[in-house]
Amino acid sequence: MPEDYTWRPLRADDAQRWESMIRGVAAWDRPTLESTAAEFAEVLGEIDLASDSLGVFRGEALVGYSLVRSGRGSGWYEIQGCVHGEHRGRGLGTRLLGWGRTRAARRCAAAGTAGELRVWCPEHNAAQKSLAERIGLRPTQWHLDVFSQLDQAPHIEAPELPEGFRVRVFEPGFDAKVREVHNRAFAGQEDGCFDADRWRREVTGKSGFLPELSFVVLDDRQAVVSYLLSFSLDDGDGEPACYLGYIGTPPETRGRGLCRALLAEHRGRARELGYTALCFSADESNPTKALDRFEHIGLWDPERDEVDRWVCYSGELPGDTTAPGMTEPPLESR
Repeated sequence: MPEDYTWRPLRADDAQRWESMIRGVAAWDRPTLESTAAEFAEVLGEIDLASDSLGVFRGEALVGYSLVRSGRGSGWYEIQGCVHGEHRGRGLGTRLLGWGRTRAARRCAAAGTAGELRVWCPEHNAAQKSLAERIGLRPTQWHLDVFSQLDQAPHIEAPELPEGFRVRVFEPGFDAKVREVHNRAFAGQEDGCFDADRWRREVTGKSGFLPELSFVVLDDRQAVVSYLLSFSLDDGDGEPACYLGYIGTPPETRGRGLCRALLAEHRGRARELGYTALCFSADESNPTKALDRFEHIGLWDPERDEVDRWVCYSGELPGDTTAPGMTEPPLESR
């Protein structure tokens, strides 16, 4: 490995360096939808930077990084990271992944419970998938990021809602009720429920949240019964794009056209506001069959839209942090 690289934990003031690095990675190979310094600063605020992050630098430039993130009380640990294309093939990715595996195993051992390690890889990235397989991980989940050009997408016909139901633009006064509806809609799904603090930090308090492009359905008693939340998305080409982050309806109010009504309102308003592209993400194993429903409604078309497929490689975390392959950069290089 070349010796002109330095290793150290990331800091909050690295956010601009991170943005520069991410913009140098091909869009289809990015490890995250966050792409601006402000968005990444929010991500960094969720972890212990000194212990759960590692960056590799050449001079002042960040050229690779690894973060260890964890599920809240669910026993899984995820390594997120990448290496800039110009610096690949030099062993940096192997070292970053080894560090992340070691850190996750130590956290798992300290918690005293069984753990699972996860690494998400672009399906087309054979080198990254090979790295995951070399440390004993196997594919367990598949996830899609869908990018749709709004000028190519058809109109979504709004259904007739039950008497007294109506779609409203999101307002701050709806926030607590939307969170309650979200938690009911995603009950039983991994990491699907939010407490008030996390909701403010990661959802409606997030810097990219678009209240003007977010909606609720109110029933005849003025209670929130369904919702859709949107976020800004910097797709790197300067065109205004939005990310459909959350849409949910609790089981007791499904089957009434509420999802279609929200998507129809969202598409029409996005066009009015000048957005040219829409992105959303979905797990192929989602129990609500969201992908099939979205295709039927007309939100996306697998023949028309750009689709990035991601594979989650996972495996049991060893309790022994001296196991083969579990290495860290020397302290003096950090």
